[in-house]
Amino acid sequence: MTTYLSPCHAGCSGIDEVDGLQVYANCTCASFRRATQGACSGNACEGAFQMHQMMYTLIFTFAGLSFQAQGSLVLRAVEPRDKSVLLGLTGAFIALFTFVFGHLIFIGMSGMNCIWWEGSRCHLHSKQHPYSIAITSCSMVVLAFIITITTIVCIKMAERRRARTAQIELIGQSNT
Repeated sequence: MTTYLSPCHAGCSGIDEVDGLQVYANCTCASFRRATQGACSGNACEGAFQMHQMMYTLIFTFAGLSFQAQGSLVLRAVEPRDKSVLLGLTGAFIALFTFVFGHLIFIGMSGMNCIWWEGSRCHLHSKQHPYSIAITSCSMVVLAFIITITTIVCIKMAERRRARTAQIELIGQSNT
């Protein structure tokens, strides 16, 4: 994307309206023959970019801690002989859901929220796009939290069962 001083400098000769947004049309200097008003300068975006970087770092830190906690929970739930198989399956499922399904979900959302396609690329998303991305991301986090809580509950129930079984075995051995 190139920033021009004015629509005249971009060689624009018409104005279109796309989803309530004014778009300059028939621009001879612009590569896609369209331009929008008000490019984001470095100064105006600096605060938003720093906030994005901070949130991104926090999310990665939280994700790393979550993977470590999930791994220790999963390892406690199985017999020692099955731990290596479980770690392999867990890694495969994480990769499958993260890199395949997650990617496809967000690509589909980007396509559904696009209001200006040109050259098989989306050049302008609707105003709902950031909200739909945020809602989807939060839904995935809530789903992961529910799965983690369910795993913890199942582990606790298995530990109680093992303790009762061990106690019954001890009682049975003391009676014989």
